[in-house]
Amino acid sequence: ASPTESGDLDVFYPDSETPWSEAGCINTRPLPSGRPTFDTMLECCNAQYGGQISGACISMLPSPPTGSPTESGDLDVFYPDSETPWSEAGCINTRPLPSGRPTFDTMLECCNAQYGGQISGACISMLPSPPTGSPT
Repeated sequence: ASPTESGDLDVFYPDSETPWSEAGCINTRPLPSGRPTFDTMLECCNAQYGGQISGACISMLPSPPTGSPTESGDLDVFYPDSETPWSEAGCINTRPLPSGRPTFDTMLECCNAQYGGQISGACISMLPSPPTGSPT
């Protein structure tokens, strides 16, 4: 018999016993075999439940965000919006910052670095003062 440890795990994993739309990340023992694990509940929620309309996973955080972020109270950096198809995407500064994303001091720097070849110009058009027409 293997020794049983008490208390919660120091990693989080997706709760697959609950329907996805209502599920969150848990750290209860035992860790089921083959589950991805994450250092924080937030990392787990972002990775496993990023498109969850209900916000159930995020609402289970010890200090969940409240309501919608305000336009001016966002992050001080911009990062590429990888939830949107590349041809239509832009750079955003909404919380929380997903782990592993490159960050830029300005939306323009982000657009140039991440969406430089974007034919649609979607990223540039999202700038607070987008350029109009072609340069002369």
